[in-house]
Amino acid sequence: MNLVYPLMRASSYRAFTVYFRKIFITGRDIIPRDKKIIIALNHPTACMEPILFGDSLDFHVRVLLRGDAFLSKPVEWFLRQIKTIPIFRSRDGIANLRKMERIMDEIKQTLHEGKDGILVLAEGNSKHEKRLRPLQKGLARMAFDTYEKYGDRDIVIMPTACNYTDVHSFRSMVSFEVCEPIYVKDYLDLYEENKARAIKKLTKDVHTAMREKVIHIADPDDDDTVDLLLGFIRNDYDYAEFPYTEEDNSLARREYAIVENFNKKSKEERVNLAAQTDAYRRKLIEYRADDYGAAQPGKSNFGNWLLLIILYPLHLLGIIWNYPPLRFARHFADKKSTDIKFHASLRWGVGMFGWMAWYLLWVIGVWIFSNWVGALATLILMPVSGRISLIYRDFREEAASAYAFNSLEKEQRAAVLKMREKLLGQVR
Repeated sequence: MNLVYPLMRASSYRAFTVYFRKIFITGRDIIPRDKKIIIALNHPTACMEPILFGDSLDFHVRVLLRGDAFLSKPVEWFLRQIKTIPIFRSRDGIANLRKMERIMDEIKQTLHEGKDGILVLAEGNSKHEKRLRPLQKGLARMAFDTYEKYGDRDIVIMPTACNYTDVHSFRSMVSFEVCEPIYVKDYLDLYEENKARAIKKLTKDVHTAMREKVIHIADPDDDDTVDLLLGFIRNDYDYAEFPYTEEDNSLARREYAIVENFNKKSKEERVNLAAQTDAYRRKLIEYRADDYGAAQPGKSNFGNWLLLIILYPLHLLGIIWNYPPLRFARHFADKKSTDIKFHASLRWGVGMFGWMAWYLLWVIGVWIFSNWVGALATLILMPVSGRISLIYRDFREEAASAYAFNSLEKEQRAAVLKMREKLLGQVR
């Protein structure tokens, strides 16, 4: 009996609600559960999006993971327990490539049985960028090969878009949008006529569906400007603190529209916008303010500051109890991630396992040196105070930002708001 998978599924999802302030997921209800499901997902980080999205579903998925992650027998055992399947490429060596025939049989059998879905990182590799890259044809081949071997006509591909606000920033946000299903049976006539054309068309159609949801900055030279603009737009967005996961795609759609508007502008217009964005940013630095305060000046008020004072003791307790493993995770990721695409995954993963070990040490230690009542209190209060501390941190930063903006001279506030409105009016 596999106890590792349900334990890790529950633990990892809760760890995601710590790392991310908000998780938006829409479209899960359109996944046809009576079909054999392949989920096609874009891949901006090393491993976060397939784990998070898989955890959010009400059925199990097997994630196709790059083979070089299976470093040793113990690691392979663990990764297999959490329902991953290794995929090897030509650069992984002849010995590993020989395993691929057996692995492909395993994938096709899993798909045919229909108990678990298959999650494919359709771009083939990860890259830290707000951009959808060309999809690999292996996704389509997998579907058609399963049809050839088992005669399955009820295979459905669910293109899914993942958009991070800023994945490397703690307490940022992430959005998943599931696109309309693509039924493989609709391509079978073409496949019988010309296999290569069918594979190409299915791959193209999946890409087209994902491109309508994935935020895509057309020119990499514009990445920094667009990231700043999206941050400004995001600060206008107000949302509820709870629940942590919400069925809402309004922020993702708003950001998508902004980027598409930006992409349509001429090179001269984009350069001009970049200059305006930089001037606005420098003005905020000069005034020792930030854009969130300009967008949400009402966050600084007597009621909010009184609440912060009242909750401070719980916040302090939450820091003492919970901060060390999270700080270590950040330090570890900073030191060990040789590529930025690994940074967030390392920080999240090390933070999750580190906190679990820290939590157990506290509970056991209190039990040994105190009594079971103290251990039970620690068991309950430690995660609760940690969660309160997180919310307190976010709330305090918002109130402080609004306070800094409200403390400016009236003429300074007016100048900032005028620059802000002119800038954002060009991309809304």
